Amino acid sequence: MEDEKRDTVKKQKRSAAGARQVLKMFFFLAIGALAGFLSIWVLGVGRMKEMKFGIFLISYGLIFFGLVIWIFIHTILHEAGHLVCGLLSGYRYCSFRFGRFTLAKYPDGMKMKRFSIPGTVGQCLMAPPPYNDGSFPYTFYLLGGFMVNLICAVVLFAVFLLAGSGSFAGRMLAAGGAMALYLGIVNAVPAKSDIPNDGYQIFMLGKSKEERRAFWESLEFNARLQQGTRLREIEKDWEALDNETLVRQCEGMKGLTGLAMRYNYLLDTERFAEAEDLCQRLLKKGVSVDLYRKLFLGEALYLELLLHGRTEEIERFATKEVLDFLKATAAVMPSSARTLYAYERLFRQEEKELAKAEKQFADAVKNYPVLGELAQEQMLVEKVDEVCQQRQKTPDRV
Repeated sequence: MEDEKRDTVKKQKRSAAGARQVLKMFFFLAIGALAGFLSIWVLGVGRMKEMKFGIFLISYGLIFFGLVIWIFIHTILHEAGHLVCGLLSGYRYCSFRFGRFTLAKYPDGMKMKRFSIPGTVGQCLMAPPPYNDGSFPYTFYLLGGFMVNLICAVVLFAVFLLAGSGSFAGRMLAAGGAMALYLGIVNAVPAKSDIPNDGYQIFMLGKSKEERRAFWESLEFNARLQQGTRLREIEKDWEALDNETLVRQCEGMKGLTGLAMRYNYLLDTERFAEAEDLCQRLLKKGVSVDLYRKLFLGEALYLELLLHGRTEEIERFATKEVLDFLKATAAVMPSSARTLYAYERLFRQEEKELAKAEKQFADAVKNYPVLGELAQEQMLVEKVDEVCQQRQKTPDRV
C-alpha cells in the first residue's frame, strides 16, 4: 500500500514538472511569435513588397533585435516598479540588479557589485516592514512591476496614436508597448512554474499565514545576509525538523528555498556530515527546479571532495553538465568558484588550473554583494586548505 502511494506521488510530481516545462516552453514560444509578428507589422506589408530579400532579412533582424532590447528595458522597469511600490509600502532598499550589475546599499554607502542569477535579467531586493501577527504589506509591492509595465504600455500606445499609424518610429514604440503589456500580464496572471510569478505569489500569500511568514523570512534573511549577518547568527528554529522530514515535505520553489537555507546553515555551523545527508536525500528524491538541481549537484561534489575524496564518487558528481555550470557561474557565484577551487586543489591538482580557480574565487569575492554569504564562502575555502594539508601529511588516508 505504501509503495503504491509513493508511486502515485512520484507520478503526480512528474506530471506537474512536465506541465511546468510545457508552460515555460509556451511562454518562450509565445514571446518569440509575438516578436516575429510585431517585426513584420513594424516593417509593413507595403514596404516589404518593395524590398530585396537581403534588405528584408537585415531589416527584420534589426527590428527583432530592437524588440529584444524592449524586453530587457521593460524587465528592468518591472523591477523598478517593485522598488517604488516597496518604498511606498515601508520596505527598505537593499540592492537593485540589472544584468550582472548590482547597486547595493551598505552602512558605509552605495557600492556597485557584480552578480547574476542564471535565467534572470534583473532583481530588486528589499528588507520588509515588521511582521505583525501574520501580516505585512505585500500586495502593492508585488503588483508594482505589473503596474509599471501597464503604465509604459499606455504611454507608448498613446505616443503611437499621436505619431500616426504609418510612422516607422510610431510602430516601433507601439511594438514596445505590446511587449510591456505582454510582460505585465504574464507576471500578473497567477502561474505556477519553477519560479512563481508575482500573481501566483499574491494568490498564495493571501491563502496562508504560513506562506506569508515564509515569504517575509526569505526577504528579511536576504536583507540581513547582504549587510554581513551570518546564517548561524540569525535566530530561527533550525532544529524543528530533521533532514528526512524536511526533504519529504519539500515542494516547489518555496520548499527548495527553505532547504537551501537549512543546508547553508549546516555549512555555516560546520556540520558537514549533516549537510551532506541533506544534499544526498534531496538529490535522491529529485529536484524539479533545474537551477537548484545543478546547485545541489555542485554542493554534493564539494562535500565529497572535502569529507571523503573518493575518486569514483568525485567522477560521478563531476559530470560535464556540473562542471560546465560551475565554470559558467564562477565569475558571479562564490559557491561555484569555491567548488572549482576544491576540485582543483583536492583532486586534479594541476598547478595552472588551480591558480585560475584561486583567481576566480578572489574575483567573485571582490564583486559579490551579499557579505554574510561571503564570510561563509571564505570559511569553506579555508576548510579546503586545511583538508589538503592534512591529506598531504597522511597520503594513504584516501
